[in-house]
Amino acid sequence: MLRTVTAFVAGLVALALSQGPALAQWQEQYPVLRIGMVTGVDPAATRARAASLAAYLEQQLGVDIEILLTNDYQALISGQLTDRFHATFLTASAFASANDICSNCLEAAAVPTNVDGELGFYSVLITRPRGPIDDPADLPGTRLAVSAEDSVAGRLLPLSLFAEDGIDIAAIDLRETSSPAAAIELLLADGADAALAWSSLAGAEVVGYTRGALRQLVDAGRLTMEEVAIVWSSPLIPHGPLAIASDLPDDLKADVTAAMIEMANADPDALVATNGVLGGAFVEAPPDLYAPMMLLSVEF
Repeated sequence: MLRTVTAFVAGLVALALSQGPALAQWQEQYPVLRIGMVTGVDPAATRARAASLAAYLEQQLGVDIEILLTNDYQALISGQLTDRFHATFLTASAFASANDICSNCLEAAAVPTNVDGELGFYSVLITRPRGPIDDPADLPGTRLAVSAEDSVAGRLLPLSLFAEDGIDIAAIDLRETSSPAAAIELLLADGADAALAWSSLAGAEVVGYTRGALRQLVDAGRLTMEEVAIVWSSPLIPHGPLAIASDLPDDLKADVTAAMIEMANADPDALVATNGVLGGAFVEAPPDLYAPMMLLSVEF
């Protein structure tokens, strides 16, 4: 009799194991998760990155993952807002714009960091040392080198913040350049009184910090840090998140976030494929990380 009961129990265990783990409620409701990503300049490389990420997430989440590619962020935002995608990889400004359109229908599931663990970078106002500009309030009546109209750190965010502080932007002579580095070079050539650029503001100042336009020019031998002074910096401009629809189940969102964070340990190759440019892990987004970006109104 004992042998019969033991065999019966063992059979039940084997049957349970053969059927695999029970699905979470969200997995039954969403057997396929669709994630959007911009193709970029190298479609073949993007497809390879997408395949690596999809394989990792399928293993971690236990559902099928479809990563769908779009040509630009306008299509990505449109797809997110019309439920074509459950989640999307967005820039910080695209995330802010999408949430402005849909009244905060997106959440940041996870944020990529750079190799030093930084969550983003800063817009900086640069002048000549001991010059006439010590503060953004001194800018009206002066020449300010800026980047193109769609540059977040080199134009959009700082000018929005200056306007919020009551500075008359129309009274500033904006000198448009092709990039933040070009804006600094225009300042060095006396074509402007100040310049807007971007920087990590981390690491050694003498080398232009770890990343940014200053570091780019120092590394190229076209700038020494003694030639410039930083007189203002913005709030943190975060790296773009993996944005997920707010109306999805909380346990689904939590599992996706956990999978992205765990990628650094569970599958370093997938992490490199997903965040190779910045070189760091994914982390949970701190509260209000993207709040400064909501000042922007960017069309994609």
